[in-house]
Amino acid sequence: MRDVLLSAGTLLRQSGGFGWDEDEFTEERLTTWVRAREGIIARRSGAVVGAALLQWARADLWRDFQNSDAGFLNKLAVARRVRGNGIGDAIINWAVDQVRARNRKYLRLDCGPWPKLCSFYRRLGFEELDRVEINGAVFVRFQRQV
Repeated sequence: MRDVLLSAGTLLRQSGGFGWDEDEFTEERLTTWVRAREGIIARRSGAVVGAALLQWARADLWRDFQNSDAGFLNKLAVARRVRGNGIGDAIINWAVDQVRARNRKYLRLDCGPWPKLCSFYRRLGFEELDRVEINGAVFVRFQRQV
């Protein structure tokens, strides 16, 4: 899981965005997220090919939205070698199920303004809410009713 997340973080930095901090992904923290059903690991033939975190409150990019009616998908990553094979779709579906199970209305996420990534989220039923700039970086905020 850690390798998939770090690889995605490197790709983000190479694309001009902010990468994810390696220190976030200790084995202990990742295990805690998965056990609390706040993280998912996607496997194919035993190998980790995808991962994501699901949070129930966000104070950073989402401070102007109500937190109690949504779950927030964060750090969705799929290994490059299996992209286009439904792994991302499956992770999104898992997140939708988790949000529904908590009787919340929306699944929200944010990403950089990359056209392919934004198109992926739109294809899965997400609506672009707006774009915000923080510390010089632009983020696209998406929401999907569940």
